[in-house]
Amino acid sequence: MLRVGHYGVAMLAYAPVVFVLLESGHPGFAGLGLPLLFVMSRLPDVDRRLPFVRHRGPTHTVWFATLTGAPVAFASVTKSGHLILDVPNAFGIGIPVLGVLSHLIADSLTPAGIRPFWPFSSRLVSFHLVRAANSVANYGLFLLGVLGLCIACLAGVNYPGNP
Repeated sequence: MLRVGHYGVAMLAYAPVVFVLLESGHPGFAGLGLPLLFVMSRLPDVDRRLPFVRHRGPTHTVWFATLTGAPVAFASVTKSGHLILDVPNAFGIGIPVLGVLSHLIADSLTPAGIRPFWPFSSRLVSFHLVRAANSVANYGLFLLGVLGLCIACLAGVNYPGNP
């Protein structure tokens, strides 16, 4: 997928989160999340600049996605060993993971696909829907993402529980 397609899938994945954040009275987090999500949705393609790392290899796995949320998760553990999962910590853990997972979803739409459970499984996940360079598909995903976010924002702000 092209950058714009990755952004579209990221917005679609983020739309339900935006709704929940707005509905629960956290509009600042809802706004802050989108630029962070865009950065994280591009992170798996860092493999293109790393020597000895093949494209759509280790950085295109669920393990890598999990690893991106680990620093905040570790920082959120108290001295007694309890995880504090308040909104800021959940946000700090969830946005990186969601960004990378959205990238994996977008790449799985292409014939090249991904191997999300490598090295434990070499099974290719590919829906063979569109080629990665298909501009119509990429911009279509972007527009769907914008539409999804608009609906989530309108629904979250107008939710009956909000003042």
